Amino acid sequence: NEGTASLNAHIGSIGDAEVVFHLDGSYRKTKDFDIPGFAESEAFHEQEEHEEEHEDEDDHDEEEGHDEHDEDGHDEREGEAFGTVENSATKTRTASAGLSFIFPNGFIGMNVKVNKSDYGVPAGHEHGHGHEDEHEDEEDHHDEDEHEGEEDHHDEDGHEEEVPVTIDLDQVRFDVHGEYSGDFGFFKKAKFRFGYADYEHIELEGTEIGTVFKNEGWESRLDLIDEGGENWGGASGIHYRYRDFSAVGEEAFVPATTSKHLGLYTVKEYHANNWHLDAGVRFEHTKYDASTVNANRTFNSFSGSVGVGYDLSEDLFFGVNLSRTERAPSTEELFSNGPHLATNAFERGDSSLGKEKALGVDATLSYAVESFSLVLNGFYTSYDNFIYETETGEEEDGLEVFQFQANDAKLYGFEAKAEAHLGAIETGTFGNIDVHLDGQIDLVRAELDISGNDNLPRIPPLSALVGIETRSESFDLRTEIEHAAKQTRVTEHELPTDSYTLWNAYLTLRPFDNKDISFEVRGTNLTNNEARQHTSFLKDRLPLPGRNVKASVRIKF
Repeated sequence: NEGTASLNAHIGSIGDAEVVFHLDGSYRKTKDFDIPGFAESEAFHEQEEHEEEHEDEDDHDEEEGHDEHDEDGHDEREGEAFGTVENSATKTRTASAGLSFIFPNGFIGMNVKVNKSDYGVPAGHEHGHGHEDEHEDEEDHHDEDEHEGEEDHHDEDGHEEEVPVTIDLDQVRFDVHGEYSGDFGFFKKAKFRFGYADYEHIELEGTEIGTVFKNEGWESRLDLIDEGGENWGGASGIHYRYRDFSAVGEEAFVPATTSKHLGLYTVKEYHANNWHLDAGVRFEHTKYDASTVNANRTFNSFSGSVGVGYDLSEDLFFGVNLSRTERAPSTEELFSNGPHLATNAFERGDSSLGKEKALGVDATLSYAVESFSLVLNGFYTSYDNFIYETETGEEEDGLEVFQFQANDAKLYGFEAKAEAHLGAIETGTFGNIDVHLDGQIDLVRAELDISGNDNLPRIPPLSALVGIETRSESFDLRTEIEHAAKQTRVTEHELPTDSYTLWNAYLTLRPFDNKDISFEVRGTNLTNNEARQHTSFLKDRLPLPGRNVKASVRIKF
């Protein structure tokens, strides 16, 4: 179930300012979503089965085991999630109100937004460590009376079991945005943004509060637009961001940290005849203070880029851009050390990580005429100390351990997009119907510059999309095919991901002359195919939703 509503109203005038009011709200509730088959991928299931067989062999001499396998040595996957992803239901409510004052030479607007969400974390989480020595059980037995009445997460055999993890999220955000045009000497316009957010989410394990995450912060940005000249222009600015993060509970995987980021930048562009030149530089000062673990890190980063382009003709453009960037590691990359339920992983940071540096070049070729357009982009980037998170093969707290680390790496690839207007079909009932065909293809390769050129984890495979769309005054209809190739370029502890193809269709009807009422039908994965995104930590435990059809009505007053 889903509903949205918005209101824009001109209140009146105050002096030379026009006052505009905005109000909107939304409500969305979903049940556990359906999937075409098993939640676990076949490759992941076979890996688990192989590991269990080895465990059974090791324990064979100690105790007689129960045979749960068929004649071929494979279990029948009884008890596994099939058809529906449990604990994937969501409930979200939002409301926002804004007020803007529009002047002849600028405006200032403010908005407050409240977001309340409750949603499950699929793939479950094993409560506690799950395996304890007998003497630990005996010691715990003496404490049973002290814990009488607490929620028990054990099955009939006394083993600790998975409990549903849900998130209770609350956020309040306040934003101010302003713009003023005038004479500032070297500048002709000033743009200002300010935002404050108070965020909290509680992880619930069953009905028990597990960990409480709080994130309070604000950021501001001031851009000054150059007065410029006939052939040149640009902007300079300052950007400041402050974040106060804390987590309280057994599964607080990042310690309480305050972060401060200060950025100074300027960009310039120049064009003459068929030539285009642009350049930019940025300095950023980043400071982290994680006092609870007695850790402080400070980084000063410098980045710059220069690009040149040439109009080969009125319809054809070619450009090349060279960049050198530096990036400070994030709080999570530095200080993580605990179970992260969103990724179903035990994450470890590295507080000794240095800056990530990159030298890259990218090129673009674009061609556009009235009935056809084509854009080709290619890039190659060489990294010093590329920061990434990879599986170690270890296990802690019942979760796979992922470690943040840095190595030299290279990323390269291309992207192509094209759109063609195939023509117009004249009909008596629907008027002229324009037919458009579009498509795109993306490819990324990512390798570590170490012995053997090892692959980086969670890199998307080759993907492509082809769509055809008809547009008219009465209706729009689009159907598309989305394909992702199989990804076999994986790390040592990463499983390959099978290819998938999705068929989507979208229909919008405007049956009335005033066009203020429209009916929309959206269908995704209409063939109900199994699809897993290689970029997801949970791709072997959680596929994309199966066939989904959504109908809605949009009314404009």
